[in-house]
Amino acid sequence: KPSDYDFRHLLKSSKLGQPFLSKTLCEPGECDAILLLDIDNGIDFLRLRRLADSGIPVVALIHDVLPLLYPNWFIEGGRRAFQLFLQQTLFAASQLITTTEKVRRDILNLDWNIRPEIEVVPLGASFPVQRPRNLPGSQISLLYVSTVEPRKGHDLLLDAFDLLLADGHDVDLTIVGYKGWNIDDTVNRIIEHAEYKRR
Repeated sequence: KPSDYDFRHLLKSSKLGQPFLSKTLCEPGECDAILLLDIDNGIDFLRLRRLADSGIPVVALIHDVLPLLYPNWFIEGGRRAFQLFLQQTLFAASQLITTTEKVRRDILNLDWNIRPEIEVVPLGASFPVQRPRNLPGSQISLLYVSTVEPRKGHDLLLDAFDLLLADGHDVDLTIVGYKGWNIDDTVNRIIEHAEYKRR
């Protein structure tokens, strides 16, 4: 089915896309494997299922099922749209991957008929074991790595940080992540905080 997007043009104009192309774009049936790494509502899932049945691995990465667990965090209709996407992904994929055991359990707890096995492949890297450095017993250091989005709980984290400071604790907070959508108030709260770039 023709796509509404001109992917060749997008890749050619992308600063990052072109170097990663090892050869010209090919038909899905010519691929060694197909990876579904994010949500896309333009996928022909029936075609993917046929490819998986023919022996081409169709591997889907499921980051989480939060729209099903916490629909109030998402736009109206978001839960239903995500449910349809996830059910079609489960139908088409020959292999599922999650990055945590919790997400794996969340998927299994949906009690759906899930065809492929679910493997947990943690994000990050393995480092040699190192002795932790000793901090003063009263110091608290917090690190949060996540896209800054409403559903990620940054406001609750900032509330907790403020409570610890107000209670006289020696605490520092580091937030690492791209600015997401619908989050301007939280970003302003971070950069206008009295302890910004200090704690």
